[in-house]
Amino acid sequence: MGRQLMRNLKKLALELEKNPESFNRQKLLEQINAAKENARAYSFAVALNFVMESTFGKNSFSLDYSKKDLLEGLFQLGYFYSVRNRDSLAHLIASMGTDIVDGDLANDKYALKLMFLRMMTAFEMGLEEETKEYYRKLIKLDKDVPKDISFDYYNALGLVSAQLYNDETSYKYYRKALKFAEDSRRKAVIQINIADLHYANGEYDESIKLLEKLNVPDYPSFVGYAETGKLKIFLIKSDLIAASKAVKKLEKLNDSRPYWIDYWYSYVFLGHYYLKLGNKIQALNYLEELKLYPDYDNNKYIQGEALVLEAAIKSASGKKIEGLKKSIEAYNLLKNYRTASPHLRDLVKNLQNSAIKIFEDLLNELSKSDDYTAAHTMRVSQLSFMIGKNLKLNRPQLFNLAMGALLHDYGKMMVPSEVLNKPAELNDDEMESVRKHPTFGASYLQHLDFPAEIVNIVKHHHERFDGSGYPEGLTKNQIPLLVQIVAAADVFDALTTDRPYRKALSFEEAREYMKQKGNNIASEKIIKMLLKLTEQDMFKKKEVEFKTICVPIIEEILQK
Repeated sequence: MGRQLMRNLKKLALELEKNPESFNRQKLLEQINAAKENARAYSFAVALNFVMESTFGKNSFSLDYSKKDLLEGLFQLGYFYSVRNRDSLAHLIASMGTDIVDGDLANDKYALKLMFLRMMTAFEMGLEEETKEYYRKLIKLDKDVPKDISFDYYNALGLVSAQLYNDETSYKYYRKALKFAEDSRRKAVIQINIADLHYANGEYDESIKLLEKLNVPDYPSFVGYAETGKLKIFLIKSDLIAASKAVKKLEKLNDSRPYWIDYWYSYVFLGHYYLKLGNKIQALNYLEELKLYPDYDNNKYIQGEALVLEAAIKSASGKKIEGLKKSIEAYNLLKNYRTASPHLRDLVKNLQNSAIKIFEDLLNELSKSDDYTAAHTMRVSQLSFMIGKNLKLNRPQLFNLAMGALLHDYGKMMVPSEVLNKPAELNDDEMESVRKHPTFGASYLQHLDFPAEIVNIVKHHHERFDGSGYPEGLTKNQIPLLVQIVAAADVFDALTTDRPYRKALSFEEAREYMKQKGNNIASEKIIKMLLKLTEQDMFKKKEVEFKTICVPIIEEILQK
């Protein structure tokens, strides 16, 4: 009877998730009445009704239950959704539970369970600060944890510690969890987690040994975790023969049990495997499957892994810069997940080397045409990067900013050098030729599949905040932030550099010019930051080299 009640209630929980607006509350009331003699089923039913009322504003049923009943039910319901890969819904329910816990129930078993469910679902969704908040709360309750939930408690602390803190602490928690692992399933959980920790530390042989020892044929999720763990190590070691065996097992599992817990994780490395074989179509298929995961839009970790795979596909397709951009976006999402690091670090390093070579070749080409412009663009890139960094831009923005600044004058390749270096005032035709260089450069880089953000910087760096610029006469917030930064840095460096038709202003004179006229060029906060930074002597140096200016910028953007 009890099992049938729980099956009926779980069926209703799935209906609530799929279509809350048409959810049949009368059917729920019938199940609530039927479950009154079964404490576990009644708690689950009460929680389901509570979520329905709280989230969708439905009228309350008059039900008799204690706060303990509700906490137990909310944990059951949240856990039910979490094992079905519905982390955002599980997190919502865990949050409801922790929000109603008061002082008398702070150490209640289900209050504690809701706390670590909230911590783990926040972790899965990439909510770092919330994860750390509940981690700190939970470690203070160590002595109050009931024995029957000690395994889950210590395992959860080990998982978060492994990703966000340090190895020794996580090993300590895993060892404690093992003391409460009373069956082979729980022991396997700890083995898998320790194997993942070895992977994060680059201890691949130790990780493989642990995964090979697993003996859990009746648990599809453990088979999935183990084979995915092996696959990602074999890919790093370029052992495609061993990798193919793991792939065969994973694809068989995904065909027979397609929704094992965290099944999406296998798609990441199956995609990387097929890419290593040169099968970009199959890699793309797995990328698309990954993006169809029900909680994709709410899970930063999954989004990050998808970007890693997408970056690798872009790179393999010859789109190195687009690949680097995607990998930086991934890095921004995954930088705090230590077990995501090894394959991402390798990809970023390879793409970084490719990008440095691409940019160096482009600048060498520009230098042959106009040595001043090549040096000028490097100085503008350095100043733009420092402005963006001090304005707290994120890594993808800093990458686009620095690289866009580096190439902002690339269109001058199409302008005759005698016009660029003419020691007298330009005539109308010559001026028109010079004014076309932003669109020339943007068109060329667009043809090379550069990211749109970089192309926009190249195209619009002569736009002005007061609307007096070109090619489109954009004004104020019509001009993207990154473009405004490069425009300001471009003007400042041009003012302080000798040209054939005029002598440079002194730094003091240029700074005074920017104080007086800067707000015509870019927003006030950008001009203020430029003036603050140009008090430093480092920006007075005019002799620059690619390896001392641009390479450190790229490396800083990509550092952990």
